[in-house]
Amino acid sequence: MKERSVSDDTSREIEAYVRRLTGALQPLPQDERAAIVSEIRSHLADCAARGEGALARALDGMGVPELLGRSYVEEYRLAGALEKGSPLRLLAIVLGLGARGLAGFLGGLVVLKLYLIGLTCFLVAGNKLIEPAKVGVWIAPNYFALMINGPPPPAPVPELLGYWIVPLSVALGVACLIGGTRLLHLIGRRILKRQSRRLVAG
Repeated sequence: MKERSVSDDTSREIEAYVRRLTGALQPLPQDERAAIVSEIRSHLADCAARGEGALARALDGMGVPELLGRSYVEEYRLAGALEKGSPLRLLAIVLGLGARGLAGFLGGLVVLKLYLIGLTCFLVAGNKLIEPAKVGVWIAPNYFALMINGPPPPAPVPELLGYWIVPLSVALGVACLIGGTRLLHLIGRRILKRQSRRLVAG
């Protein structure tokens, strides 16, 4: 089938879209930016050659170029954070992206809570070694206290764990950090997969 020529007006429309997209892609490395721009330009030119209305439908499908560019930048940053394995950077990206999706945002909050619990466990273990009388679990009839640097309980109340609280707290802290990191990577991969599907569909 013979391809139809693309008019000057159509070429200008394509270049105007690509120019705006290029501006939105500035945070990306030059080679990544050039590859995306070349792919989008070629796709739009192919659509324009199919006949009247095809280019307009393609542009509508891709949406505002600034938003499309932001999606590519987010995908690049998320993929980089997953590859480099930086939990704090990945958590920040997931929470930022999750703000536009409830599941991702809630998952990010769960990870953040696991990290905070893990750090608290390490704090308990460290404080027990420094001030053992102020850290522990005290249980008696009609009395329960879990304290970190709190006032000592009444004298007759026995402390339940003693120095066993140190290895238990460390073990729980490590479990929370490892579990949180694994969950974070799972959420990140799912968001990245969804982003990639959306960009391909666009």
